[in-house]
Amino acid sequence: MEPFCGDGVYPQPRGRMGLAGGVSSPDELRSYAVDCARLARAAAQPHDKARLLNMARAWTELADRLEKLSRIGSDVGGTGAAGKR
Repeated sequence: MEPFCGDGVYPQPRGRMGLAGGVSSPDELRSYAVDCARLARAAAQPHDKARLLNMARAWTELADRLEKLSRIGSDVGGTGAAGKR
């Protein structure tokens, strides 16, 4: 596996590779956002910094969307507040 950012940093496994069906948890996605932000702080080139910050934003937005879908799914499934009768 090739290191990214040229500094010998390799992606670290996060334990379980996601939830059923290969979907990651919101916490896992947010940890990727934190990694991107950390790498952006260390980036020497402005375009690298911008790309990494955009990636961090995308991971965060994806985590937010996954949480929202999870809440909607639990409501539809009858386990959330909207599904209780």
